[in-house]
Amino acid sequence: MPDPRMSIVIRRNQIYDPAWEEFVDEELPTLMISDARMDTGTIDGSAIVQRTFGGGTVCRITHLRLSATTAHWFYAKDRTGTLDMMYLPAAGETETLGAPSAPIYAAKGTFKICAYGSYSSGTRMVSYAGVLRFQGTETRA
Repeated sequence: MPDPRMSIVIRRNQIYDPAWEEFVDEELPTLMISDARMDTGTIDGSAIVQRTFGGGTVCRITHLRLSATTAHWFYAKDRTGTLDMMYLPAAGETETLGAPSAPIYAAKGTFKICAYGSYSSGTRMVSYAGVLRFQGTETRA
């Protein structure tokens, strides 16, 4: 019989991951990503920022900052559709913070922030940060 003083007990905390809709082992982020862009002049609904991660990859968006010099509508998308619509009623800035265990969005495959509608002038700025969780065959490019 093994000596009980030599037993090793490994305990892992588990957290609920809304991206996978299951409990997963609490872990350090696999890969941190971030991007920031500024767009000026005419825009007609095209993406201000866009990042593609791969088909089976989910990105947990943990920080989002939007600003504009005039009132603007923005929307967030992933490959499954629209995640959120955001409105800045006047010139200014808004910032949303999350955490890897409580993300703002869980984007599948792609993450885009676009201006909704047509704007003939103004400046729009978008920045975000997130963490990727890899499963199997994805590469870190």
